[in-house]
Amino acid sequence: MSLRTLTDVGRGATGIVLTGLAIVTLVAATISWGVAIAADDDLTGRTVDDRQLAAVLSAAHSCPMLSSHRLAGQLMAESGLNAAATGTESGGSGLAGLTDEDWKKWAPWPGAARTDTYASVLAMAHKMCSLSGELRQAGLSGDAWRLSLAAYRSGSAAVVAAKDVPEAAAGYVDRASGYASYYEKLPQFGRAGAPLAEDASATPEAKPLPEEYVRLVAAAGTRCPEISAATVAAQLMAGSGFDPNHLGAAGREGIAQFRSDVWERYGPRGSVWDPAIAIPAVGTALCILTAELSGVEGDPYMLALAAFNSGPDTVRRAGGIPDAVTRAHLQKVTDYTSFYGLDTRIGGKPAAAGPSASASAPASPGPSGSASPGASGSASPSAGSAASAAAAPGAPDAAPAKPVSFSYPSFGGTSGLRLNGAAKVTGGKLALTRATSQVGSAYSTTAIDPAKSFSTSFTAVISQPTDGMAFLLQSAGAGAIAAGTGESMGYSGISPSVAVEFDTWDNSGSGHGDPAGQQHIGIMSNGNVKTHLAWADPRFDMRFGQAFHVWIDYDAGAKRLSVFASQSTGKPGSPMVSHTIDLGKKFGGATVYAGFAGATGNTNLTDSSESVTKWTFTGK
Repeated sequence: MSLRTLTDVGRGATGIVLTGLAIVTLVAATISWGVAIAADDDLTGRTVDDRQLAAVLSAAHSCPMLSSHRLAGQLMAESGLNAAATGTESGGSGLAGLTDEDWKKWAPWPGAARTDTYASVLAMAHKMCSLSGELRQAGLSGDAWRLSLAAYRSGSAAVVAAKDVPEAAAGYVDRASGYASYYEKLPQFGRAGAPLAEDASATPEAKPLPEEYVRLVAAAGTRCPEISAATVAAQLMAGSGFDPNHLGAAGREGIAQFRSDVWERYGPRGSVWDPAIAIPAVGTALCILTAELSGVEGDPYMLALAAFNSGPDTVRRAGGIPDAVTRAHLQKVTDYTSFYGLDTRIGGKPAAAGPSASASAPASPGPSGSASPGASGSASPSAGSAASAAAAPGAPDAAPAKPVSFSYPSFGGTSGLRLNGAAKVTGGKLALTRATSQVGSAYSTTAIDPAKSFSTSFTAVISQPTDGMAFLLQSAGAGAIAAGTGESMGYSGISPSVAVEFDTWDNSGSGHGDPAGQQHIGIMSNGNVKTHLAWADPRFDMRFGQAFHVWIDYDAGAKRLSVFASQSTGKPGSPMVSHTIDLGKKFGGATVYAGFAGATGNTNLTDSSESVTKWTFTGK
């Protein structure tokens, strides 16, 4: 109706018309989940409850495109944050609006219920990350998040056909974006200058264990072999700094910072505020949690610490370490455990010449004492190594008497390397594979001593999700390579060995032992590609040609292998995955080689490849 038409009617009739328009406007406003529809930035989302917030904050790490406010905005647009919703915007049901078929594919663990908040949010996040990769592979450019939203709503085929957000999905995309803008401004989503519930970055200097707690801590460390007195002291320091009156984040209480649910389930009768009761309970609770979580993928020791901090149900739902804040807490406990392991009052052993290197110590920018790379960009072994880069490939080098260091800022040649299978140095990089159905490996011809601590770092690029690559330590020889392609990952059957794999193909549904999900980083042993000693979701996409950076530290004193990974060049403050293992005992004095292996399967992704662009190894 035009304004001219309105001016032609009487005042009373005009009032009736305007009233009718107001009613129509009100009805239109109620059709949307939002309170306002005038503009994206004016939308007001519903309150995200504590359970939903925890799930959103954790799932937001699934890939760089996502953030907590974006996930919250999408959930609001999809279902109005209603876990019981039916006929949602995308035609599904539940919080994430997934169809029955989608839920079978994206449920994050076997038997996960669609009514489970954490499972639903994680499923949405994983599907969004996968859609982003599909659209990038199809050659679409533009805002990856908005395009992925459109694909979530209308299917990736519709987005590819339109080469943009199709008209049918435009409203959904705009509403999700508008709600995301609303949530972005709220402090619980990390905006408005609000502090995090727990400082995830700073690690205060460890304090000496107060004398009045020595006896209690020593006793708490005798409950089971997995939990030492040093671990108990570290938990107290990380939680409260030995303050018996500390009230922490999320209602954690007392010197041990027990959560109410953990105390109720594992604590004895008495007050959580009484150190004489709470400190021994730490050892008891951690021992029970270690046993209870042994069926969850990952290191039971680290999972127990995570469950103590974040709750056992949270760890089970996540299938491992749930979020970055929990990882930061674990890193603090790990750092402090090394410190209190030197306290002889609780059974520690003093350092002969100072404390051993912490698992969190950053890798040196360049290996101290390493040989300078030649003009070609390759490196030779450091002085003092009994092994020689000129030795015949695969020759039984003697175990090095001094720490070995070498560095490849780029790969201009094969000096010091043994290349096998499809592996080739080309374009300044070490290409393990360059097409489908290939397998390749490359090892330094310099032997290393696995009984000593080391740090290694490298940058890798995987062009397509087929199938992945690994960093290896193995004693089968520098010429070792798997017999098969694809899921062999280039190291299947090589034993004895330890591998850190970067798996980009989902074999979880075919009985091959993979964790659920499109990708993972795992620690494997003896060429067994179906059993993971520990694993984690990388929280970024490794599959479509974006370089990622890896740091691997082995602390021979703590016998702990820690893996850090990121798409940024700065080493993260806490490991993505770690595992307790005695490498010296595992290899039993055999000659050990460090290197890489990779494999691609038989798919239509013809430009599949796995490459390493730089590599540094520093023995200690």
